[in-house]
Amino acid sequence: MPATLPLQLQYFAVFREQRGLAAETVREPAATPAELYALLRARHGFTLAPEQVRVIPITDGQNEYAAQLAAQLRAQGVRVSADLN
Repeated sequence: MPATLPLQLQYFAVFREQRGLAAETVREPAATPAELYALLRARHGFTLAPEQVRVIPITDGQNEYAAQLAAQLRAQGVRVSADLN
């Protein structure tokens, strides 16, 4: 397993309430912020969803529009995923 660097985390709002701490230092093998949040969510029971919107087209013919919609939302800072399968 690769070495991990210490990360100083500061919690605000619901994270502070759920964790019961204002800050902590952790060492996690996460390569992305999404992976780090998944680890912390599993450990501490955070309830904030990692995504705000999921675009799910009804038919394959809507996939292109769904992808465009997801891209537009993402450009506006929304955490979005598109289920195109």
